Amino acid sequence: MRSILGNQLPRFSRKEKSLLIGSLDFFGINNYGALYAKDCYLSACPPEAARPIKGFVETT
Repeated sequence: MRSILGNQLPRFSRKEKSLLIGSLDFFGINNYGALYAKDCYLSACPPEAARPIKGFVETT
């Protein structure tokens, strides 16, 4: 993941990681729109993708 996103992917310290582990209380999903991950290594990404992360998202 880091090789694809580089500096766009944040780095967490050990202390920050320990604060995040087990901290998820609620996870919601918007059922009116969804984003799907797409494997751009095995299939073509949209040509309008300005950054690699946009190329890995398919909007419906």
